[in-house]
Amino acid sequence: MIKTKRPSPKREMIKSIEPKQFKNITIGIMIYLVACLGLGTLERNMGKKITPKLLKTNEVNAQAVISPKTDKNATKSIVEPKKAITMIKVEVEKPIIKLKNGNAEQNEAVEYLWNKTKNIDMILTFYGESYLLKDVVNRNTNGTQDRFFCQLNSQYHAAFISEVEKEKVSDGKILDYCIEVWNDGIKKGRIHSTFYAYSHRYDKRVRGAFYINQAAYNEFYKSVK
Repeated sequence: MIKTKRPSPKREMIKSIEPKQFKNITIGIMIYLVACLGLGTLERNMGKKITPKLLKTNEVNAQAVISPKTDKNATKSIVEPKKAITMIKVEVEKPIIKLKNGNAEQNEAVEYLWNKTKNIDMILTFYGESYLLKDVVNRNTNGTQDRFFCQLNSQYHAAFISEVEKEKVSDGKILDYCIEVWNDGIKKGRIHSTFYAYSHRYDKRVRGAFYINQAAYNEFYKSVK
């Protein structure tokens, strides 16, 4: 008996597939592979390019900065927004001391004394002595005279009064001499006897003639400490 080889099932299946069907199957497999490759590329692009750009845009829009502080439950730095700094301009009140109805000579004397000493007591005292007028002369019962802005007595200040009468001495120099006499009276503890008006410097006649703001008093208190 002659044995004949039976074809294997696989070969029978291959033979049973027509060429047209095989071509269609091949095209389907290729389309599937291309689709898989495309999805993989898209995922890589989404992860590498698109996401960082979105994060960068959000950071710029939020104007964020990286803070050195870190959250206990996070490994990355916390992003905190910038805080706007508002600058507030505060105007400091300027010291003002002036006569309410002073003339040019009086106003200049007040300004000169204030710039030199910042001493309100001195200015009020000299105003009480002479109304801050250089040419005021008061004659005393003992025959002496009181002269100039601070009413210098002719008995105790004869040399300086003679100098002023002989030479052309500026108002500033006379006021400087008055300041020296004031400082000497304060130092020696006899300011009350040196200037009679010192004890009346805050009388209504004297103090009421001036406008003095709080800033001027603050400067004065600093200068006498």
